[in-house]
Formats: sequence, C-alpha cells, structure tokens
Amino acid sequence: MSNFKKMAPLLFIEFYLSLTVLLLIIGPWDFEITNPVKLYGSLFVYQILLAVGYFIAMKYINVKKNVAFCNEVKNIKLIKILMPIYFVILLIDITRSFGLSSISLTGIIERLIYGIQNPALSYYAKFDVTQSNIFLGKFGTILMFIGSPISYLLLSLLILYFKKFNLKYKIFTVIIISMYLIRYIATGTNKGVFDIIIILISVVFLSVLQKKNEEKVENDFLRKNTKKYVTILLLFIAAATFFNYMIGSRSFGVNFSKDTKIGEMVPLKEKSLLLDVLPDPLDKPAVLLSSYLTQGYYGLSLAMQVPVTPMFGVGSSMFLVDQISERIDIDKFTVQKKAEKKFGWNSRVQWSSMYSWIANDVGFIGVGIFMAVLGMAFGLVYKDIMVNNNLIAKVLFTFLMIQFFFVPANNQLTVNMNSYSSTVFTVFLWIISKKGLFITKWIKK
Repeated sequence: MSNFKKMAPLLFIEFYLSLTVLLLIIGPWDFEITNPVKLYGSLFVYQILLAVGYFIAMKYINVKKNVAFCNEVKNIKLIKILMPIYFVILLIDITRSFGLSSISLTGIIERLIYGIQNPALSYYAKFDVTQSNIFLGKFGTILMFIGSPISYLLLSLLILYFKKFNLKYKIFTVIIISMYLIRYIATGTNKGVFDIIIILISVVFLSVLQKKNEEKVENDFLRKNTKKYVTILLLFIAAATFFNYMIGSRSFGVNFSKDTKIGEMVPLKEKSLLLDVLPDPLDKPAVLLSSYLTQGYYGLSLAMQVPVTPMFGVGSSMFLVDQISERIDIDKFTVQKKAEKKFGWNSRVQWSSMYSWIANDVGFIGVGIFMAVLGMAFGLVYKDIMVNNNLIAKVLFTFLMIQFFFVPANNQLTVNMNSYSSTVFTVFLWIISKKGLFITKWIKK
C-alpha cells in the first residue's frame, strides 16, 4: 500500500478538523473565549494524538484475516431479508417521532410539509412528544430498542451494496433512504441529510482508494469516476441549500440580521476576516455554517472552566445520561449542565463538542488518551478494508466518518438509541468477523 493510500483518510479528517478551528478564529461570531491558550492548545494536542494513534495502527499493528461475512452472495441475501424489517422499524419510528397515535400516510405527509415550512416549530415540537400519546406507547419503545442495532448498520450496507442490487431492491433502497430523510426533515433536523451525504462520500472515498493501480490512485480523484464526483457535488449543493434554509429558520428565525445571537449569548463580530473576503451573497450561508461548526468549541471552552465529576462510562453518551436521568438525575454531573448553570450555555440546544462529552468520563486530560485510541481504531478499520476488504469494517468506516464530522458538535455515535446500539453491535460484528478472539497482533520486526 502506498504512503498516499495509508495516510489519505487521516489527512482528510485532520484537514477538516483544522478547518473548523480556523473558522472559529476568523469566522463571524464573537466568541469571548477566556482561556484561549488552554482551548487551542487542547484542540491541537487532541488532533496530534489522533494522528499518533492512527500512525501506530498503520505501522505497527496487523489485522487478522476475515472468518465471517466473507461470502458476498450470502451477505446480499441477508441484507434483502433485513430490508422489510428495517422498513417496518422506520415506519414505526417515523410515526412515533411525529407524535402520531397510529400509522397514517396523510399524517406523515402533513408533518413533512409542516416541517419544511416551519423548521423551528417542528424542531422544538419533537421535545413535547411523550410515551402516553404516541403509537404503541412503551411497547413501541421496546420494539425500537430491539430493532435499533440494525438501523445505522443497514443504512450503510444499503448504500455500499446499492450497485449490486437488482432494480426492485434498488427502488426499495431509495424508498428506505427517503423514509430516513423524512424522519429528520419533518422534525427540523439536519442529521439525516448529513448522515446520507457522509456515508456516500465515505463509499466513494473507499472505492477510489481501493483501486489496484498504486501509481494512478492520486490521479483517480480527479480523472476517473467523474459521474460519482459530479453526483457528490450536486448532493453537496442540495445539502448546503437545505442546510441554509433549515438552520437559518430553526436557529435564527426568518428575520436574520446583524443583531442575531447564538443562544442569546454570542453576537456577530463587527468585522470578520471571513466575511471580508467573501462576496455579499455568501455572507448568510457563511454565518450559518460557522455557527454550526464552531459553537461547540465555545461550549468546550466553557466546559473547561467547571469541575469534572467522573461518570464511569455513561457520561459520554447523551442517550445513556437521558435514560438514567429519568430515574436518577445524573445530568447534573455533566460538564455541559454545569456550564449551563454557570454561564447560561444551554446544554441541549447549544453544542459543546465531542471532546467535552468524553471528558464527562475521563476528564480533559483523558480525552487525549481517548483520541489516540480512536485514531488507532480508525487506522485498524481502514487497514482491514484495504488488506481484507472487510465488509463490517467498511460500515464502521462510515460510522467513524460521521463521528469525525460531528466532533465540533457532540458525541454523535452515542447521542441516541439507534446510533448507540448500532455502533456497539457493529463493533461486536467486526470482532467476530476476524480470525480468533483477538482482532490484532503486533508486527514482528
């Protein structure tokens, strides 16, 4: 494997994360960061340790051969069996997310139209949904829990295998993906759109890197698969347009102005280097994008000013915190809640980055160790794809890409039941897909 192939995923992620930090510095929002040395120093160290972990995995650790999920024909058959099950799960999930008491096509369409027209109201309305007035009640929650491990997993598999399906299953795949998007668009949320975009980019990225001709891989990014890149570009444009409307309407309302603030706390700068170099029509999209990608770092700076209470593995997951807090209030121990009480930064409406959520369990020094382990896992997953063409590793790669994209926001893979269960289940599948009990061994020099 060439050095370019080895380092391409890491370089892509490091470039993106560095870009978000640069946007924090030159962007239009006037974040009053009281501890800039600590914040920027920590961000730099975290990214360096991510690279260290990745480098160790690529250079010193070898992945064993696959012993499961090797037969592509059987894999496709299994996916086809799971598709109708996932369809039913999605339909129930949509019905419950919309607060409907029964499955109703008319009701779903009405909520979708309302969500497009009123993103802000739809977004906050989802917090009013309770178990007592939704389809299947608590029994539905149990069904969702049982089906949650395959939710993210199957979404990635459908995109990975799309080309190998016949026309009937391609149409079925499009229907399922459309339902997934409806579930989020109707509730004023961008997550579903970004999930699909990131998975598509990940699949294209891997298809290019897995080309056998080492010498031409670098040129393949520009010369070959033009249709793929044009499609991705169009998807980016569509997603950016959608994002501009949804976030603008949801976060700042229709009357976006110079007086707009993030969380009633952070105003726009009187003068911004970013806006100075951009043409006027791009000012609003740039302001919205920078809000999306940088406010979590401000939340992180606030979280660094409050004491950390170790939460022993549950504090890094918003899903687990919420579930346990229904009986015992452990939310008060999170740095996000402490920062909210001290500074007024809303712990659930505004973001505080993935780093602060991990810090709930291991402290901010421990976050560095976590990033090194995450980098190592990223390297091993990618190496398993390149060496063994491991299907489950490809799914995990898409998961990790989603996680990295949301680093400035939150700990995305543990933020809700579906993402949490799917991540744990897919890691388990990856382990059993390898030869023997251990998935790695040190390379003997």
